[in-house]
Amino acid sequence: MGRADPIEIVIPPTWDSVEVNGSNNGNNELVAAVPRRRIYVVGLVLIGQSPQGGVHVTIQSGIGGRTLITDLLLPTDGDGLVMPIPARGWWCRTDVGESLNMNLGAAVPVTGVLTYYTAG
Repeated sequence: MGRADPIEIVIPPTWDSVEVNGSNNGNNELVAAVPRRRIYVVGLVLIGQSPQGGVHVTIQSGIGGRTLITDLLLPTDGDGLVMPIPARGWWCRTDVGESLNMNLGAAVPVTGVLTYYTAG
């Protein structure tokens, strides 16, 4: 059995971070679309802010677009999810020229931090 060539993953030296602050049932834009570029998610922290119960979260390419991360459940107030920066690569990426969207299954406040970069 031969040795496979290593896969080279290029990650830029700098990333951007934005505050996640959504509460609309349905679409909540996290990062605006960048023409001719993709948005690569390299880190994500989400925290539910409702004492009444949880909320289902879906991360999408574009408003109402292709599902990137499906049906995350943030159970109750203060509970959350951490997707740390991976050793290699990224968690998901949008389609070219699409925004990054968080779709909430209920009108429940969700806060956090998103770390990302854009590339062609």
